[in-house]
Amino acid sequence: MRGVVIVGSLVLVAAAIAAVVRYQPLGTANFGSCAPFSPGANAVRPVYREGKSCAIGLSLANEGRIPVRVIGIGTPFPQGGLLTLTDVQLARPPDGRVYTTAAGDPSLQPFAAFSLGHGDKRWVVLRSRFGNCDRYAVGTSATWVAVEVTYEVLGVTKHQWVRLPMRVDVASPANCPGRS
Repeated sequence: MRGVVIVGSLVLVAAAIAAVVRYQPLGTANFGSCAPFSPGANAVRPVYREGKSCAIGLSLANEGRIPVRVIGIGTPFPQGGLLTLTDVQLARPPDGRVYTTAAGDPSLQPFAAFSLGHGDKRWVVLRSRFGNCDRYAVGTSATWVAVEVTYEVLGVTKHQWVRLPMRVDVASPANCPGRS
């Protein structure tokens, strides 16, 4: 009988570990992009402006049942890409429903780790800078479809690629400074 209890306990522990390892609770809701941009089918296309900034805003949501603590947010664009992440900001609680990407807006604060309970959302602003178009051929583009979110759940650090509500396409312009 004791052996059955031990085996049963081990099976429950293994199932709990497997559930945490596979747990991917994060999603996105509202979305905002820098202007000027041209809309497309399920995409925004910010107009490339060398050296200028661009802010992408989204609501990060915990669609799972277990609370998580978000400890980092990154992008798939590499340093030296057409759009390089320079800063991450958050809406200040309780202003979590304020949807702005405006630079200097007092409702935004620098990124710091935060918790999301079941069904909670937090507005996140990803500030980036246009650059390096001379490394891309005319007519090519870089597409951003997800953000990498690092979070903790039940004491375990995890990473999840969270799809954006719309993809962000940045085209290399014909009149790129530095391109011969």
